[in-house]
Amino acid sequence: SLYSAPPLCAAPTVTVDRARLSAALPAAPEDARYDKASGQVVEGHPGVSVDVEALEAALGAVEPGQALRFQVAVREPELSAEALQAALFRDVLGACTTTVTGSAARVANVRLSAAAVDGVILNPGEVFDFNAVVGERTAEKGYGAAPAYVNGETVSDIGGGICQTSSTVYLAAVRSDLAITERVNHRYVSGYIPLGMDATVSWGGPEFCFENDTAYPVRLDAALEGDQLTVTLTGTKLDHSHVEVTYEILSTVPYATEYRETDALPVGKQQVQRTGVTGYTVQT
Repeated sequence: SLYSAPPLCAAPTVTVDRARLSAALPAAPEDARYDKASGQVVEGHPGVSVDVEALEAALGAVEPGQALRFQVAVREPELSAEALQAALFRDVLGACTTTVTGSAARVANVRLSAAAVDGVILNPGEVFDFNAVVGERTAEKGYGAAPAYVNGETVSDIGGGICQTSSTVYLAAVRSDLAITERVNHRYVSGYIPLGMDATVSWGGPEFCFENDTAYPVRLDAALEGDQLTVTLTGTKLDHSHVEVTYEILSTVPYATEYRETDALPVGKQQVQRTGVTGYTVQT
C-alpha cells in the first residue's frame, strides 16, 4: 500500500510590535540628567539596537514554550549619573559685577529682578528668557516708578532700572561663552556697564535670551549686596579657556543743545532739563 505523509506544517508568521519594542528597548542611549523639580541627578539608560527581521525569524522558528536568546547591540551612555554628579555646577563659567545707583525705587527694582533670576537652572539646550523669568513688572509685585528710556525720552516708569539686571546677566553670559540668541542694545549709553555690553528689555519686547549650549546644567546666581550687583554663571568647564570682552570706539556722535521756551521760569533764566551725553558707535 502507498503511505501518504501528512502535509508539513508551515512555520507561524511572527510580527514584532516595533513601537512596543522601541519603548522597552530604546535604540539611542540617554545620558544621565539633572532633574530640576527634585534637584537630583537621574541615571540615563543604554541604547539597544535590534535586527527586527532576524528577531521575527528567530521567534517563528522557536518551539512553543521554549526560551529564546537573541543577540542585540548595546551602547552605553557617555555620561553616567556618578560622573554628572561629580561635575555638577563645578566651575564658574563667567561673572559680571555692576554698581547700582539712583533712587530707592530704582535700587529696589534691580533687587527684585535680580532675585527673580537668582537660582535659575538651565539644562543643556534650554533657553533663558529674561522677560519670561522675571515676568511683567507691576506695582503689585513691588516694582516702583524709576527713570527709564521710552521712545527716546527719559520718563518715570514702573520697573525702571531693571535693564541693569538684564545687562549684567548678558555680560556674564557672554563671558561664559554661552550662545546669545536675542539681544538689543540701549539707544543711549548705559553708564553702569562698559560700552557695547548692555542688553535692554521691556515687557512685550525688546527681549534678551541666551541658550545653555554646553553639555552640562548651568545655574545663575544673582545678588545685590550694598551697591554691587553680581551675576555668576556656574556649570562645567571642559578646558581652561576663558572669554575676555573688549570694545573699540568706531565713531562718536556729539549731542546737541536744544532750547525750549517755558513760562515756568522768569524771563532770561535758563535751567538744564537733561544733561547731554555723547553717543558712541562701538564694536565689541
